[in-house]
Amino acid sequence: MTGWSRTQHQGELLERRAGQRGVERDLVGVPALQQACLDPQLQRCPGDKPLPAGPPLEGKVADREIAKLPLVQDRIVDDIAKGVNGENHVYFHETEEDFAKAWHDDSILVQSIWKANTSAEDIEKLKWQAAREMAANGGAFTNWQNHHVHIHTKTSPAFVTIHELMHQHTASSVFGEMPESFIEGGAHYFTKLVCNNSKIPFDYRPYRHETEAAAGLAAEVGDDLLASFLFKGAPLQPMFETKKKGLWKEYKRAWKDKKWDEVAALHAGVRAASDAKDAADAARADKEAQKQNADAQEQERKDRETWPPEGKKPVTGRVLLVKVQDKKGRVGVSRGGRDGVREGWIAHGKMGDAPFEVPIIAVHKTMAEFEVADREAAEAIKGDVVLSPPGSR
Repeated sequence: MTGWSRTQHQGELLERRAGQRGVERDLVGVPALQQACLDPQLQRCPGDKPLPAGPPLEGKVADREIAKLPLVQDRIVDDIAKGVNGENHVYFHETEEDFAKAWHDDSILVQSIWKANTSAEDIEKLKWQAAREMAANGGAFTNWQNHHVHIHTKTSPAFVTIHELMHQHTASSVFGEMPESFIEGGAHYFTKLVCNNSKIPFDYRPYRHETEAAAGLAAEVGDDLLASFLFKGAPLQPMFETKKKGLWKEYKRAWKDKKWDEVAALHAGVRAASDAKDAADAARADKEAQKQNADAQEQERKDRETWPPEGKKPVTGRVLLVKVQDKKGRVGVSRGGRDGVREGWIAHGKMGDAPFEVPIIAVHKTMAEFEVADREAAEAIKGDVVLSPPGSR
């Protein structure tokens, strides 16, 4: 369950209950994926200005504002095509009791509560108790499985709807892999970008540290890659592993433990390490390509030594291949060095209804090649092609 809370880390409420009433510590069968989606504590300092005013944006309005930022919009088009958006899946709740019912009915976490050796009736009471305690803190939450967004209207600023839709569009693989703090920080970072783009009042709270950490990661790897990871599940791990093997695991742990200085230190330099690896890989590939080319040239030189002398008479061949090289049409004809053909000979025939005459520019053992304007021209060559020595026509 992901979401936004005005006042206090809702996960702490269940943790506190675990100590007092034995609720959370006895949960069984609740995957980390389901438990990792509650809100961090509101980070408020004395004298902080109030949060921006509400009410929260309507779902379709939030959709429209997100669509103005291609960085996000281009990565959620598949969701939108399936009808996953704010217009279809955002639900507002005017009263705390109505919001509590949403927590009870549509919260994966609340519905997963159970306690050993406890009757169904008592477990139901525990669920309602948890739901009401969650709802008392206001805010909003998103069910990552059915994409439902629930917002307490009277307690939520306008930007909250955008924040929740960032969760709605977060890739399921990210929910499964990353800790809650990362998910919230990433969502709030892109919420900030959408809000800044649309001039919607935004506040870092309640995820100041998480958002700053996500911004630091974006500065290191780029907004595009971070957006692709959050919304499409594109891998980030390989970039981290180029800096140090096992770094990705350390990085996720630092996020989970909210060790912000460590988070910054771990992602620092991953782009440089990745770029250096890419450059080294490219250099190796280029060196290998040069070697293969040199080997091929040496082999062709040796093959040429076995060819008969250059011919004196024209020979006729058929088109073997058509390709594009350097934006021109390249045509290969079934006559080559073993037939006495050499570079500089003339290829002539019919291109559609018109005659053509062009020089041979490459000769192999069993094929000669020439160029025409483009692929269309090459594909228009029909019938036999005559290859003639210079001056023989």
